[in-house]
Amino acid sequence: MGMTFEFNEEGIEKMLAQAKDTLEAQANPRLRDAVRAVRDRYAGEDAGTVYQQLVAEITSELGPKFDPNEANLRAVAQAIVDGTLTG
Repeated sequence: MGMTFEFNEEGIEKMLAQAKDTLEAQANPRLRDAVRAVRDRYAGEDAGTVYQQLVAEITSELGPKFDPNEANLRAVAQAIVDGTLTG
C-alpha cells in the first residue's frame, strides 16, 4: 500500500515560494552576465537590435522555457543604447 500525502494551501504556497527564491538566486547572476555581454557587444546599435540580442542571449543562457518580461527587456535595451546601464 502506497503512502498518501496531503498538502494544505499554506504548505503549497510556502513550498512554491521557496522554489521561486531558489530559482531566482540561480538565474540572477546568469541573467546579469547575459545582459553585460550584450551591453559590451552591442552598445551603439539601435534598441530593436539590442532587444533581439538580449532575448537571444538570455534564452541561450537560461534555456528556451525562460519567459523574460518584454517591457523590462526593452527598457534594458534602451538603457544600453543610451549608455546608462552600468554594472
